[in-house]
Amino acid sequence: MDARAAVRPVEKSDMEAQMRWEYGHEVFAEVDAATGLTLSGRTVAGAYRLRSSLNVRLRGRSVERQVLVLGFWGQLASGAVEVALLQPDERPIISTATTEAQGALSLAADLDFRRLTALDGVRDANGNLPLRLLVWGLAIGPAGLQSFYGQESFVVLRQQWLEALSNCDFGATILQEIVVPREVGNPALAAAVTRLDEAQRKLWQRGSENDAVGAFRVALDEAELGQSLPPQVELHCGEGRSAKDMTLDERLALLAYAIRHATHPPHHAGASPYSPALAKLLLSATTALLSFQVTEYRQQRG
Repeated sequence: MDARAAVRPVEKSDMEAQMRWEYGHEVFAEVDAATGLTLSGRTVAGAYRLRSSLNVRLRGRSVERQVLVLGFWGQLASGAVEVALLQPDERPIISTATTEAQGALSLAADLDFRRLTALDGVRDANGNLPLRLLVWGLAIGPAGLQSFYGQESFVVLRQQWLEALSNCDFGATILQEIVVPREVGNPALAAAVTRLDEAQRKLWQRGSENDAVGAFRVALDEAELGQSLPPQVELHCGEGRSAKDMTLDERLALLAYAIRHATHPPHHAGASPYSPALAKLLLSATTALLSFQVTEYRQQRG
């Protein structure tokens, strides 16, 4: 699917109402943001694609002054911050004629989760997204090969932006990034981070999942985490068993219980406020647990 997002130009004088491209110090093409510029979202493997489509009005030129666009590139920006470099995603056919003509070109960028989230975060108080599109390229004409350049500020309206996000499947997957600092200052924690890095590499190797999980345990031991229960808290396994005798399913159920129990205090009046770091810890743990359950459910259904 490809949802085109309506845009409106930022208010400006009539002399600045359009993106204009020049060849030989003379305008040969222009794009009106109000009618000739759309932004759309599209699903691609492993990324979120944003596509800027431009309808170009080509001015009429005499036969000996014709101009042909050979290539073009672009950039999306928000304020002074660059959002993404744009590449053509279809072969352009942009050439002037002796009378006014129309042309079309399309530029796209494949964004990762972090970048698209950052872009969504610059929407204004009304939920609209202010952007600036820069386009540059090469054209050939009677004076040989020359470069051209133009830019246009525009606003993607809230509802159309949400439709574009929906059509590139943004939000269909919850992705929670976990960043572990390399410089921690504490020798035990630094050693644990090193072990965690080693464990992650093992996890990337197919068939090494058991070794990776064992390395996770070593990382926790380095940080001296989870080695004993809190004072006056006991774990009763029944039937003369100890914690070491618990099955893997029982251990996973205990993990889910611990995560749920850690999120319980906010449901009671007077609960101590959670710090941002603690809230992120529980977010990561809950996300990972739910992701595991979804994977298990899908495998069971075949």
